Amino acid sequence: MAALIVLGALHFVFFWIGDILLTYGLLGCLLFVLRDATVKVLVRTGIILIALNTLLLLSFGALQWAGETFAPEAMADAGYDQMEAEAMAAFGEGNFMQAAAYRLNLLPFVLPSVIIQQGIAVFGFFCFGLAAVKSGVIDQPSAQIWKLSRRVFLPLGLAGSAVGAWILLNAALSVDSTFILGSGVIMAFSAFAALGYAGLIAAASGGVAGPVRRFLARAGSASLTAYLLQSLLFSLIFSAYGLDAFGRMAAAEATLVAAGVGVASLVFTGLWRSFAPRGPMEVVLRRITYWGRG
Repeated sequence: MAALIVLGALHFVFFWIGDILLTYGLLGCLLFVLRDATVKVLVRTGIILIALNTLLLLSFGALQWAGETFAPEAMADAGYDQMEAEAMAAFGEGNFMQAAAYRLNLLPFVLPSVIIQQGIAVFGFFCFGLAAVKSGVIDQPSAQIWKLSRRVFLPLGLAGSAVGAWILLNAALSVDSTFILGSGVIMAFSAFAALGYAGLIAAASGGVAGPVRRFLARAGSASLTAYLLQSLLFSLIFSAYGLDAFGRMAAAEATLVAAGVGVASLVFTGLWRSFAPRGPMEVVLRRITYWGRG
């Protein structure tokens, strides 16, 4: 967990403000406290935390809307335009170290926000994962929960996510009430979507594995490498020291770029794992965890 925290901090500063590894490391330490909790306690805790995170986001959105509606001058003085201008200067004009300096200055402010906006729900999902392991359903593709997930939870999750995404597309800023509301809607349906995806994976994992499934399984075992590789590729695509696409793409174009980078990272990790026992970043993390025995 300490290694993840350090890796996450470096990732945040040099590649992406939206890093999650730092949060994972901090919450992983907390999850250790619940290692002896029962499945029922873990599931209830997960539901409560995800619901709480959703309520917080919707409440923040309502407060932001009230400020925008009844005190627009005060909201204008909050410096959001200045924040956008600084981001454009750092990523649209700055070199690698200038962009890193901008992210470093944001770290003390962004981390508490991430813990509040995402961390509570992330810990809820951690509880779900631990419950799935403790109950044994993580190794049972035919378990009833996975059938329910893909037949009922997946449509709900996809529908809710689509509504939330549509709301996000209508936001003027990443800090306005519309954006926060859209984030709250997505959070409300996130557990349904995640369980639905897990249900699809369970359905695809039965029987004898063919070459495609074996390739995907290998790629999935190097998710840390894929995650960091995506940040590297995105930083090179969008920053001024790369292809300088920051703030220049429509939503559809950005979506296509995201899909392309996702596929590229999957192909890379799958090919890497075809001749290596672990991904490169997984080896680094294991060497730290086990004091040199990677």
